[in-house]
Amino acid sequence: MAQTSTVAPWWTRRAFMHTPERMAKIAVEARQQHGWTVEELSIQAEVPAEVVVRIESGQPTRINLPQVHQVFRALQVKILALPSSLVVGRDN
Repeated sequence: MAQTSTVAPWWTRRAFMHTPERMAKIAVEARQQHGWTVEELSIQAEVPAEVVVRIESGQPTRINLPQVHQVFRALQVKILALPSSLVVGRDN
C-alpha cells in the first residue's frame, strides 16, 4: 500500500465539477498524481472501491454525498460545485 503523500497543489486544489465527466477526470488525475491505485484511494478515503470506480467512470449516481466528499478530501481537492445529477436517490 502506498504511503499518504504530500502532493504539490493540483489545479489549486479547488474544482468545479459541473458534469459527471469533469468530476471523473479530476478524480482520476488527482489519484494518479498521488500515485495511488483505486484500492489505495478507497482505503485512504474509507469508502468501498466501488465508490471510487463509479466516480472515476463518470457515473456517480447512487453514491451518497458524504462518500463523494470523503474521496475528494483524501485527494486533497476542495469541491466547489457538483453535478446536479449527484443527488441521493435520484435516478438518471
